[in-house]
Amino acid sequence: MAKKKVHYVEHLASFDIETSSYMDNGEKRAVVYSYALAIDDTIYHARSADEFFPMLEKIAEEMELSLDRRLVIYVHNLAYEWQFIKHYMTWDSAFAIASERRVVRAVSTLGIEFRCSYVLTNKPLAAVGRDVGVQKMVGDIDHTLVRNSITPLSEEEMGYIDNDVRILIEFERQALAQEGGSIEQALHSIPTTKTGYVRRRMRKAALADPSYEELISELVLDEDTYSLARYSFQGGYTHANSMITGQECGETTAVDLASSYPSSMLQFTYPMGTFHSMTHYNFTAEQLDKCVGHIHFFVTFVVYGAVSRYPFPYISYSKALSIADPLVDNGRVYSAACMRLTMTDVDWQIFRRCYDVDSIEIEDVMMAPAEYLPAAITDPIVAMYGAKTALKGVAGQEVNYRSAKEDINGVYGSVAMDPVRIDYEFNKEEAEFIPEFPSIEDALHKHNSSRSRYLYYPWAAWVTAYSRFVLLTTMYDLIDAGVTVMYCDTDSIYHKPSPAAQGIIDRVNSEVRERLRTAMHYRWFYATDQEVEDALAPKDIKGTRHHIGLFEVDGHYDNFKTLGAKRYAVMKDGTFKITVAGLSKGAASYLDELGGMEAFVDGLTVPAEKSGRLTHTYCEETAHNLITDYLGHTCEMKQVGFIHLEPSPYVLSVSDEYIMFVQKVAEGRLFELA
Repeated sequence: MAKKKVHYVEHLASFDIETSSYMDNGEKRAVVYSYALAIDDTIYHARSADEFFPMLEKIAEEMELSLDRRLVIYVHNLAYEWQFIKHYMTWDSAFAIASERRVVRAVSTLGIEFRCSYVLTNKPLAAVGRDVGVQKMVGDIDHTLVRNSITPLSEEEMGYIDNDVRILIEFERQALAQEGGSIEQALHSIPTTKTGYVRRRMRKAALADPSYEELISELVLDEDTYSLARYSFQGGYTHANSMITGQECGETTAVDLASSYPSSMLQFTYPMGTFHSMTHYNFTAEQLDKCVGHIHFFVTFVVYGAVSRYPFPYISYSKALSIADPLVDNGRVYSAACMRLTMTDVDWQIFRRCYDVDSIEIEDVMMAPAEYLPAAITDPIVAMYGAKTALKGVAGQEVNYRSAKEDINGVYGSVAMDPVRIDYEFNKEEAEFIPEFPSIEDALHKHNSSRSRYLYYPWAAWVTAYSRFVLLTTMYDLIDAGVTVMYCDTDSIYHKPSPAAQGIIDRVNSEVRERLRTAMHYRWFYATDQEVEDALAPKDIKGTRHHIGLFEVDGHYDNFKTLGAKRYAVMKDGTFKITVAGLSKGAASYLDELGGMEAFVDGLTVPAEKSGRLTHTYCEETAHNLITDYLGHTCEMKQVGFIHLEPSPYVLSVSDEYIMFVQKVAEGRLFELA
């Protein structure tokens, strides 16, 4: 039987809840005290589940909804609301990504389809509000106060509640308008996630080219190649110089690579064919060095007596297949008696630059031809970069500029999508997801046979490797020239300013320009130099060119201090800023009160009310008890399934292993450990 096409009613709708977390006889509990549902310009309110869900049923009845005739309701972070509503409704289907908790779409038997706007924007609601021109109200509700269904809500609190759903209504209006056509047509075409926009655009461009379609059909991903690509894959390189960790460094310059991953896709070659084992050639390390730049390869090898030449060692401890007597620098292998490793040819180049070694034994080499990515893939990247630049600084186009910037940054996400992913099977009766682990064989068969496939997964390993190559070789050149490099993160470098540093950055930029020009002329055989320049360095509204892939100055600072990867602070004109993974930027004001840079030390504790951190506790049981609010009003409430939120302090801690490493560096005794 043919599946009926779903019809979406022509209404805009959004939904939000307000919850209170509390303790009951030592047990963590949470309850919804406000439900807000916006349909077009009308907002419906309810204070309890007993009020809201019957109201929802009545709305569904009046609109004559069914599984074939649906109302779409957007929810910002559906994963949160889902925990509070899932046991109050019956479900036809639901979809989760990345984890069984991350629900992004759910269809009730009422004919109501909830969709997540957060995964479509990757932004907090306040940022969405700024984008669509509806400012989010901040501070009108003190979420630390316990409320229940009879707690009086002030005019300001109701304004806050209404404003949140109005933001989503306006977001939906603008997002659907960009899709074009009627509301129903737009609801059918709009992607589920933010990267869906980019994937759709790139897939359409790629598969419109018959020659590219033929190429991608030949790039079949077998199990060996997939396993090598999956293992060789690494993200961005982040590290702190152990020689200056914990020290105030004074004047600092930060440089940033413009669109690092997209530019890597434009300027370098990639594996463009089947990988074949070359083990029978019995390569030496020196012979393999000569292959670099001519062909792409995965290499598996054993290295003996490896010691890093730089305070930015390359090999991640977690990526070693086996390792003996390692000395680890904040997760990176400074030295080891013996390591067994697998990596791409680009990583091989970085490894060879970074480490002094006693000897290397090559176990296996898998080689494939090297070619530039076809224009069918790179032309959309160039177009997106041009569109972003054209909108830069244009009054009234701030929303579109941010969207264009997100599009160009999302290109890599499309390439890096793993074809072997956990599926989450939805159990309707229990309203829960069950992870299913597909076999590599089955997943790859499905991937290879997909008519919509337009990318080759191994390319992802090379994209990030190339970006690390530009970053690390630049840092190594700076260090060799006597420049102090303090810190790096993916596409940024923090270093001491000097004429020597500027000279090296200028040289690297010149090399990037030349690689990009060469690659684009290869793709655009008949293009003039000016046409290539216009594509790679489009102008903004003021006529200023912005060249993709170059190091640009991101900031000059009066002071800088790092405590390791993802932990640093800067000072400029008396303003103190911190970047610490898991800690709110707002915590900088608290540290400023304690002394700024001096307070930024191991063991620092940021109290719960200042950290911005919330501990989430998921509960499936029923909370049915008397709740007394902050005003003294008591009522009986029932909540089936909830998330308890609890502000939590943040303790800035540095591992004992890293502290020991830094101390040995400071004492000049590192050789005793290496």
